[in-house]
Amino acid sequence: SQVAQMMKVPMITPTSTAEKVTEEGDYIFRSCLIDPVQAVIMGNFAYNSMGLREIAILTAQTNDYSVGLTEVFVETFENLGGKIVAAESYSEGDQDFKAQLTKIRARNPEAVYVPGYYTEAGLISRQMRQLGMEQPILGPDGFDSPKLFEIGGESIMGSYFTNHYSKETDDPISKQFVADYNAKYGEDPDGFAALAYDAALIVFDAIERAGDAATVKNIANARAAIKDAMATTKDLKAVTGTLTLDENRNPVKSAVILKVVEDGYEFVERVEP
Repeated sequence: SQVAQMMKVPMITPTSTAEKVTEEGDYIFRSCLIDPVQAVIMGNFAYNSMGLREIAILTAQTNDYSVGLTEVFVETFENLGGKIVAAESYSEGDQDFKAQLTKIRARNPEAVYVPGYYTEAGLISRQMRQLGMEQPILGPDGFDSPKLFEIGGESIMGSYFTNHYSKETDDPISKQFVADYNAKYGEDPDGFAALAYDAALIVFDAIERAGDAATVKNIANARAAIKDAMATTKDLKAVTGTLTLDENRNPVKSAVILKVVEDGYEFVERVEP
């Protein structure tokens, strides 16, 4: 993003959820929701939809993604009236979480929030069950991978996570995307595939709206025209929902809560912006 901004080349990322990415400048865009939005949604879901009041957190202390999610989740959940009864941490690459989980077990939380990726989530879920802990795990979009099941097995079932997209939708654009993707690749698309498709849609829509200005021989002017058009993206019908880019070039759109079940992810609810 630093190089793209310096060279004034429009850049869009489908999966970089860190808030600071688009703060680099006006040439930087994204098609995914930012981390604070995910943490607010899960905090609200845990308190209001699940009725939870006491939660423990296990954070990857060396990962900005995990630390940022933790901060916003804690603020959201506590402001609603919830209580964080235990807050433990680990380092990326760790394989053994039993020491932290033993401390968490002693506080008897109703759920454990694990703001990280599928690798750690799968291992943590297995070790929780080995310690006799039956609480559900809550997480972010980092859970979205088939490897979550390979690593976690049955222990990960019943967990919930925030995501950008669900294939279980009645939206005609999304349904067509799922059908076309499946026909081409022989499998259902995950959230990252949908976000990549939407990133392309944002760019192509901007080029079309920029018209002749996007094809002028002066490349700097063409880039600027495309950038300006991307910045005015509004109510674009995309795979992950109807989206508008805000003043920071981040999408304003709906998110989903998914539940981990035996045959994949079950759609729980859609959260509007």
